[in-house]
Amino acid sequence: MNDTETIKELIELRNELLKKIEHIDNTIDILKSLNSNSITTPSASTSSNFKMRNDKYKDYKSSDSLRGKIAYILKTEGRFLHVREIALILHSLEPNHSVKEYITKISPAISYLRRRGVIVKVKASKSNVNTFWGSKNWIDKKGEVIDTYKYDESQILRSSEDDIKI
Repeated sequence: MNDTETIKELIELRNELLKKIEHIDNTIDILKSLNSNSITTPSASTSSNFKMRNDKYKDYKSSDSLRGKIAYILKTEGRFLHVREIALILHSLEPNHSVKEYITKISPAISYLRRRGVIVKVKASKSNVNTFWGSKNWIDKKGEVIDTYKYDESQILRSSEDDIKI
């Protein structure tokens, strides 16, 4: 393997790791915002994540319907998202509602988009809690999520019931 190939592989690895770090930071932000007992100030890395996310969403229109906002977020992120992730992104773009409030508002809008065939759901486990939403174009002919559009596995909630065997 020559130096050019090694550099290419290292750059790809770095980009994958940066993506994973962003997903971990998003999960931390979601858990912090859902925990009403602890009020914390965002760390520098969290603030920079929101800044990067807001730069990514420069074409976001707060005047759009919630359905339109959800579709825009899915398209911009380019992967299957959990309701919690969508709510966190909405909250970072429009902090006038809490993440919990957004989660409540998102469900009917997602149901509508699903009925219309705009989005599809993918279950990461037997539990509906681990449902992710995205485009039907992000699924291959076998019904599997194409790797490029795969959901963030750190968003999967593990249950002790998943371990129960008879």
